[in-house]
Amino acid sequence: MAIIRVVLIVLAAMVLLGTIFSLVRGLSRRTLAQRIRARHLPGDVLRVETWTNFFGIESLGYTQLRGNGALVLTKEGLHFHMLLPKREYEFRLAELRGTEIVRAHLGRSVGRELLKVWFERDGVTDSVAWLVAEPEAWRAAIAAPQSSTAFRKRAED
Repeated sequence: MAIIRVVLIVLAAMVLLGTIFSLVRGLSRRTLAQRIRARHLPGDVLRVETWTNFFGIESLGYTQLRGNGALVLTKEGLHFHMLLPKREYEFRLAELRGTEIVRAHLGRSVGRELLKVWFERDGVTDSVAWLVAEPEAWRAAIAAPQSSTAFRKRAED
């Protein structure tokens, strides 16, 4: 009898936590969608995903925060709107140098493929990565607006 009671309590707690997580995720997505609408004109948005996981900018090292947010590709560039802390990272199309699919970034992995984007600022090449639902589709979308002279594949070392 006591075992059944414990099992029922554990199941009820799991259902409650699942419900809370779903509500928080839904509210977070709405918040991110509002930020996207406020920041980007609808005609400029080429692709958007409102629930991605940011793995960080390589040059900033291992200590930076990893977090959830929205990834937006516009006619001007790639934008990441981090949920908490509220931040925006922008990578102009002219800065982008290539993309690749990787399994880890900055020593972090989640057992799924990540979208890694190479960019260049002030003559220095750097990279950033995200966990997105369809990394290959993002690669194609990022490459599409680029001309062959503006978008060069990162050379292998």
